[in-house]
Amino acid sequence: MLFVTSRLRTGGGLTLLQHRVAHLRDEPVRMSIVALHPTHAGDPAAVEALRAFEAADVPVHVLEHRSTKDLPRTVVQVARLARAVDVVHQVAGPDSIPAAASRLARRPLIRDIITSNPEDLPRGFRRGGRTATVNLAISHAAAASAGAPRTRVIYPHLATAEQRGEAVPPVPEAGDPTVLVVSRLSARKGIERLPDVISATAQRLPGVRFLIAGDGELRRSLEEEIVRRALSPHVAVLGARDDVPGLHSLADIYLSPSAAEGLVGYATIEAATYGTPIVATSIPAVTEVLEDGSDALLVDPADGLGMADAIVRLARDPELAARLASGAARAIDEAIDVRRSTEELVALYDTFGPAG
Repeated sequence: MLFVTSRLRTGGGLTLLQHRVAHLRDEPVRMSIVALHPTHAGDPAAVEALRAFEAADVPVHVLEHRSTKDLPRTVVQVARLARAVDVVHQVAGPDSIPAAASRLARRPLIRDIITSNPEDLPRGFRRGGRTATVNLAISHAAAASAGAPRTRVIYPHLATAEQRGEAVPPVPEAGDPTVLVVSRLSARKGIERLPDVISATAQRLPGVRFLIAGDGELRRSLEEEIVRRALSPHVAVLGARDDVPGLHSLADIYLSPSAAEGLVGYATIEAATYGTPIVATSIPAVTEVLEDGSDALLVDPADGLGMADAIVRLARDPELAARLASGAARAIDEAIDVRRSTEELVALYDTFGPAG
């Protein structure tokens, strides 16, 4: 099995790959990974992932694809690696390279679909998705948005039952909460709405504190807007972090303002795992698993004031917060069965058999 990814960097694709490798390592699957682009040495998530892959005895090949002029060389390099395996599994990245390489190597191609927003599909997906042997969506919402043929749905390996068993839903005291956001700081994650949410919440809860963990192209503009609107006393922009469990221990509420996810969002699944009450958006990838009022408070992704209202409501009603935290943990536990996902994925690989 050769997993192909664009690059090793903070994000859902890397998280999915890490958990997939962790749960397949005890299966009769020999794995290797190729990253098409160089990895940023300062990305803590990439450093952690490389250590985990090394510990699992999974070789990682990092290529130097930087522009279209490198395309022929990169395709040949990936094809050479593909000939040593039975199946190519594309986790993330441009579709043209793994599609061409798998054809050159005469190997079947599995193509992950990890977003429910058609606009977030990579360039060439329509062509690559139609030429893939199997398209593998991580949710029914993602499958529906892509509209690609030969699509199967297997829920991702994201939160283990052991992790969820450790989670103890907190019962925060009524008052001014600490609100945690863990996200890539990009437009599709709804980050541009955060200043409005923070401002509206602080007007009603003067002691509220937002912790924003993550990095991305909107970080600088977010920090500038926070300063411009004099919101600094209420916000700490932490950058990329590798201590998310510790951050959840500080948080009373978890907020996901995202307009697009594959399935709920890994950070939101983590919030359920660690027992943090959730305010999230009512997008299909979230409502596929979480029910408004039973598992979380769900708000239209364009409604920043609605997100603030939901935060205030949870801050003033600790019993509701505790009930929603328990409901979210239960909903995630019922929806995401890691053992079942592993068995389904191994069975899919087995359908191709050894390469001739």
